[in-house]
Amino acid sequence: MFNKLKKIEKRGKEVYFLNQQGYVVSIPSSDYDIVMKYGNRKKMRNYMPKIIKELADAQILIFDNYIPNEDNLNFADALIKSNNDKPIYKAPIISHFSVTHACNMNCAYCSVRNIHKGKKELSTDECKKIIDKLVNWGVFQIGLTGGEPTVRKDIVELVRYTSAQNVACNLTTNGWNVSKELVDQLVEAGLTQVQLSLDSHIEEVHEKYRKKGSFKRVMNTAKMFKDKGLIVGFDTVVTNDNLDQIEPMILFLEKEGYDGLTLLKLKQGDLNLEIFKKLVPDYESYGKVVDKICKYKGELDVTLDCGSVCNLCMTLTDKEIKKLHSAGCPAGHTLIHIDNDGNMYPCAGLSQKEFSFGNILNEDPYVCWNNNEMLKKMRNIKNVITGKCKTCPKLDNCRGGCRSISYSFGDLFSSDQTCEMKL
Repeated sequence: MFNKLKKIEKRGKEVYFLNQQGYVVSIPSSDYDIVMKYGNRKKMRNYMPKIIKELADAQILIFDNYIPNEDNLNFADALIKSNNDKPIYKAPIISHFSVTHACNMNCAYCSVRNIHKGKKELSTDECKKIIDKLVNWGVFQIGLTGGEPTVRKDIVELVRYTSAQNVACNLTTNGWNVSKELVDQLVEAGLTQVQLSLDSHIEEVHEKYRKKGSFKRVMNTAKMFKDKGLIVGFDTVVTNDNLDQIEPMILFLEKEGYDGLTLLKLKQGDLNLEIFKKLVPDYESYGKVVDKICKYKGELDVTLDCGSVCNLCMTLTDKEIKKLHSAGCPAGHTLIHIDNDGNMYPCAGLSQKEFSFGNILNEDPYVCWNNNEMLKKMRNIKNVITGKCKTCPKLDNCRGGCRSISYSFGDLFSSDQTCEMKL
């Protein structure tokens, strides 16, 4: 049966399915009638067409007698095959919308604190206008971020408005301001998933770059959301300080019954370049950790950010990489970042003024998205990248590594200098 579908949308020769967990899968329009014919059956039958099994593996369909086989999927196929300056979708799949620059913490490696400092805060109506534009454009998932989104007094109203738009709504928070009353209000408003900032399951390590007392706060917040039945995931900024704790943290979160963990390779943010170079994980050490994570067979859904894909390529074979549904930088294809002034950027790591490609409040995002020359080059990265990546056999999967990290070392379109792949 359909797994809590949020949206079905026909776009040209394809049909897109979105469920409440934020999974998006496209199928050819020619298969639509077949899917609708068999999609409400309770059990998988031998006579069902191949497309039904594929949607079951993608968790868009669930059957009482079928266990999904994720090895049969590669969600990143379109991105891997992309080799020109055209976007693979008419709109990004995911939008990170920073509803405020304000934050109650002062994390040392914050990517956006000083960049957006001094900008005016959007009104509730302006936020709703942005949400409307994203939905009408065709975005499937809107993540409300910051700063710290819970410092906004209207955050419940914004969650309610987003959740009512037939898109997946996700909230990213450090958990500090979240009370039981706020959890109840957010759930009532329609929130179904939340991402919490957690850099270690060891208190003193988590708080090394964050506010003292934040560990207990975030874990208490996670439990409150979990008790309400929400999908609870964590974002971890990976540095040399916590690299050796990633594996035990995965086991800790799995034991506690949480749903996911996303590993975010350190970006420079407000860090001095030399300090950043010392903190960013070295290629081989991180690669070995990633290799072990890829062999993890537990219940926790562990995801790597695009900046970690070059480390993923270190030890895995092409066949193993293909099973992991991973590709490199999605800038210009599946992701967009909106700041607290309505400006559009390729991602949060590239949200400096020079990377803005328009303001969604007063411009057509579709036109900006398709015509911006910087985004065209990012989509065409495999042909324009400079350095050793040009001859690397993993270029299709890695797409040259992280553009934000490359920029920290001086050139937006150079090879990611944290990669030490031996060619």
